[in-house]
Amino acid sequence: MTQPNPASANGNELAFAPPGLQASSLPGRSIDLVRFVLSIWKWLALGLFAGLTLGVVSYLIMGPVYRASTRVQVSKKASLPINSQEARRYSDRSQHVHFLTSDAIAAIAIEKYGLKDIPGIANARDPLKAVWEDATAKLVSGQDQSFDAIIEVAYESADKAVAKTVVEAIVKAYEDWLGQTKDKNSADLYAALQGSRTALIDDISKMEAAWKAWRDASPYFYPTPPVVTVNGVATPQMSPQAQALDRVIREQESIQTQRANVQGKIATLKKMIAANESPDEIQFWVMHALSAGTGGGAEGGGGGGGGGGGVLQGPSGKAELDGRLLAARLVESRLSQLVGDNHADLKNVRSEITTILSAYRSQGIVAPTIEKEDLAAVAQGAAAKSGNKKAGVDLPHVYLYILESQLEEFKIREDLLAARRTEAEGTAKESSLFDAADQKRKDEIAAKQKELESVRMQIADYNQSRSQEGYKVSQLSQVRIERSLKQVLKVFGACGLLGLISVFALAYVREWYDTSVRSVDEVRQLTGAHVLGIVPHFQKRNQNSAMAHTGISPQVVYLHHPGSRESEAYRSLRTTLFFSTRETGEKVIQVCSAEPGDGKSTTTANLAVALAQSGKSVVLIDADLRRPTVHDLFALPRQLGLAEVLTGAIPLESGLKATPVANLSVLTAGIPPENPAELLSTSNLEGLVQELRGRYDFVLFDSPPVLAVSDPCIIAPQADAMLLVVRLEKNNRTVLRRACEQLDAHGIRLLGVIANDAAASTQTEGSYGNYEEYYSTAPATSGGAARSKAAAGKLW
Repeated sequence: MTQPNPASANGNELAFAPPGLQASSLPGRSIDLVRFVLSIWKWLALGLFAGLTLGVVSYLIMGPVYRASTRVQVSKKASLPINSQEARRYSDRSQHVHFLTSDAIAAIAIEKYGLKDIPGIANARDPLKAVWEDATAKLVSGQDQSFDAIIEVAYESADKAVAKTVVEAIVKAYEDWLGQTKDKNSADLYAALQGSRTALIDDISKMEAAWKAWRDASPYFYPTPPVVTVNGVATPQMSPQAQALDRVIREQESIQTQRANVQGKIATLKKMIAANESPDEIQFWVMHALSAGTGGGAEGGGGGGGGGGGVLQGPSGKAELDGRLLAARLVESRLSQLVGDNHADLKNVRSEITTILSAYRSQGIVAPTIEKEDLAAVAQGAAAKSGNKKAGVDLPHVYLYILESQLEEFKIREDLLAARRTEAEGTAKESSLFDAADQKRKDEIAAKQKELESVRMQIADYNQSRSQEGYKVSQLSQVRIERSLKQVLKVFGACGLLGLISVFALAYVREWYDTSVRSVDEVRQLTGAHVLGIVPHFQKRNQNSAMAHTGISPQVVYLHHPGSRESEAYRSLRTTLFFSTRETGEKVIQVCSAEPGDGKSTTTANLAVALAQSGKSVVLIDADLRRPTVHDLFALPRQLGLAEVLTGAIPLESGLKATPVANLSVLTAGIPPENPAELLSTSNLEGLVQELRGRYDFVLFDSPPVLAVSDPCIIAPQADAMLLVVRLEKNNRTVLRRACEQLDAHGIRLLGVIANDAAASTQTEGSYGNYEEYYSTAPATSGGAARSKAAAGKLW
């Protein structure tokens, strides 16, 4: 057999032990709370009634409690200027509810409005708590962050006058507290604003002093003058230092352009000279270059210039004017030798000389006097440089000499401009960093000044609206007094709940400490076997009428009341037994129990009758040689039974007795021997069983309780299987567990368990409690009994 399963099979059951008992000390112990509560609902109802009765008595002793209440309007005072966000600067309306029931309000009410003269408050351990503990404040109308709110203030007390006095004191105390809070907050705010103003003024003074000291220690840079457009908008301009750098860069670019122009002319002129072009062509090109700023050789080679002006065009510096004047004088000298004074080219050159002299005068420069000797010196220098010793003005070489002199001058000017550019770049960078640092300091000072202006505006607003800030309290209704329903609900609810809890606790402790097996589920869990049948508690009937026809005990209900609930249970057990033994073919069934008084003999007798009436041949053997009862159930003589057959005193046929039930024979216990266990062990019990197995369809043994004697374990090897009868609410868990352990120790096969004497509330399965109309309480007819006797006569 299998061991009992200690775990609860029902996941809905809650297992917890009362104080002083660990749940682990009772393996498998659990209580289904839902079923438990339903089983004691009448007691719970009685406990509730007792609790409510106690509540009535308590209320009469304690007396009523009165509730004084009034409604007040808390409004925000109108202030100037009013803006859309002003309401948000004040606390939410719900906070007034918390303030009304606080220690601060209670302290003012006690000290100023006479609550200290009330004995219940003055003598309390915590007078402040005694005030607000029974006081309530509830927001009746209004929303958070609105200007008005209506609040209901109430207080409960057994004395009407005390309740009214406390409510009035709370309202007045709250009005005083709002005024004190407003004054304190206003003073704190004004002090904070003045402190911020003083701190900002000091910060601005320190920042301005630091800014002035920094500017004094820094080099001077010309400020950038603002340029205002027609629309009056100032546009950013370059600083003077950046403008100076820009001028140097542009002058460098101009010199580079002029140098490229001169280099191009020199290259073209040298190319023409090297090509031995005719002097007239070379002179023509030189004249053209001097007058137009471009030149072209005979081969079409363009002279340099790169877009620069000619030597005779545009005013420039004194050095450039000197070079242009010298070149013009040379051209004039050469043309005067070749053409007449009225020639157009000569006139153009002389006009150019006049223009150059005008440029001198416009710039306030004195033009140099170039004599013929000077021209001759220049010509000789050019001839010496070119290697031409021929005297006279050689215009191409003179022009080449002048151009090369200009390149040297450009080189000197470029070096000077490079140095000036480096210096200008450094100055511009320092100026830019200075301007950025200066602007940062100005911005910081401006931000502080803006913050100071904001604080000054706040101070001005405060001075204008300080008298209009805060809240005012207006009492909207008089103080009304009525009986408190909350006190009634509290007393009756507490007492009713106390009654329910008391009944539940007592019943639960009783249920927990009651170790008897109370349900079919517990039987299944403890034995680990199938429950083949559930036999309900026998109903009380007229026993004399039951025995009048057959003499058989009324306990054999299957015979006397075949339509009853009990008979239907045995009929269900018979059907289950048929299905359980159909494949394995068990015929010899031993019926046993854990303790005496479990109803095993009654169960065996009714099962035998049920099997016999189904058409099976059945023999019932009373193997309880110590306390036999089968002969009493069937009104048979006890003598000449199993004991005599086993000792060989009589044959088997002499021991078998017929019964009024067809197909049912009984072998009574006989005269009990002194040592039943030795008789069962040493006799030919096995041969007897084999003989009966061949004669009958079922052989039922009614054996003694397994925990009382060893007889069941001696009989068990001769039986095919055992049925264990468990009486609910009688057998306890320990006894049932020990019985299963003993059967398992002897290797006895447990076919199943029969739950006996089950109440309607414990039948979780196989119950017909909701089908009373299917059952009949009428006794069996006399005709049926006569037919049973006739059948018995034939068997006998």
